Amino acid sequence: MKLNHDCVRHLLLEIESNKKLGEALSEYNFKDNIVFEKYDFDTVMYTLLKLKEAGYINVKLTWSSGKIHAWIINDITWSGHEFLDNIRDDKTWKYVKDVAKKSSSMSVSLLGKLAFKYLSDEFNLT
Repeated sequence: MKLNHDCVRHLLLEIESNKKLGEALSEYNFKDNIVFEKYDFDTVMYTLLKLKEAGYINVKLTWSSGKIHAWIINDITWSGHEFLDNIRDDKTWKYVKDVAKKSSSMSVSLLGKLAFKYLSDEFNLT
């Protein structure tokens, strides 16, 4: 399955927006989130899995018959917040996606680095 970079960004933004300190997000209080209107269930679950593998979120996924049927999102990690802060701005995200379109392969970590470079150049931080 291919990782949808827009879903990565959207899901992180939605977790950040909906997550309350000490309260997890799960299929009970997050299943009707707008992210499920924009992306199919498998795309969202695959993105959650990959965000966990990347160390961007703390999530517990429960599998049954080869499918995820329950999830508990505990938090966005420090690395996840750093990545999200770099890609949060719509203008920055558009730039990063435009650059990524020029290549047939682009990792999530490279997207973050592109956003960081763009922001650094934009604000003369380098």
